[in-house]
Amino acid sequence: MRLAEFILDNIEPILEQWEIFARTLTPAADGLDSVGLRDHAEQMLRTIAADLQTPQSHAERILKSHGEGPELGETTAAQTHADIRQATGFTISLSTGDFAHACRSMVEEALKAAGDDALLSVHNRGPVIDAAAKATLFSPMVRHIHDEAGKYVAGAGLGLGLYIASAIVSAHQGSIEVESTAGEGTTFNVRIPLQVAAVAQKS
Repeated sequence: MRLAEFILDNIEPILEQWEIFARTLTPAADGLDSVGLRDHAEQMLRTIAADLQTPQSHAERILKSHGEGPELGETTAAQTHADIRQATGFTISLSTGDFAHACRSMVEEALKAAGDDALLSVHNRGPVIDAAAKATLFSPMVRHIHDEAGKYVAGAGLGLGLYIASAIVSAHQGSIEVESTAGEGTTFNVRIPLQVAAVAQKS
């Protein structure tokens, strides 16, 4: 049996297992109903299955990897997620240039030594993140969006960015913290032991 057929034939059991797993991700899952826990999982699974069943040439795969795939004529889970991200202020600008040089410049700008640790700081002047939001900031399934008053609130969604960042930092025996004040804005500080970083670079 091909993967696409397996997904479609077993979509409800898969979603039931996802819901069971999602319910364990507290406090992020607290108060979420079945729809909230499943998020866009069914739509994404069906999109993946349809994609797996669609023959593609080598050239078509390259175009798709560049975000130039054919229009499907319907809203996908990825588009919905992108629309939500854009509505909450997340934007992406495309540009051309030396990508390696840009990466080196960003690392030089954000990374420095602090005692025995490598310290990376990312700062923005967005709305203050309150204490209640900080409790679930690095949890999966939670996106912190603004309400009408401009305050951060927890909303069900994919919300994997900070969770993945936290997992990567933890894997390097480091820590990630956030400081957020009305006057100074928000700063994420990542600390990774230099000895661990050196070992990882050699391996």
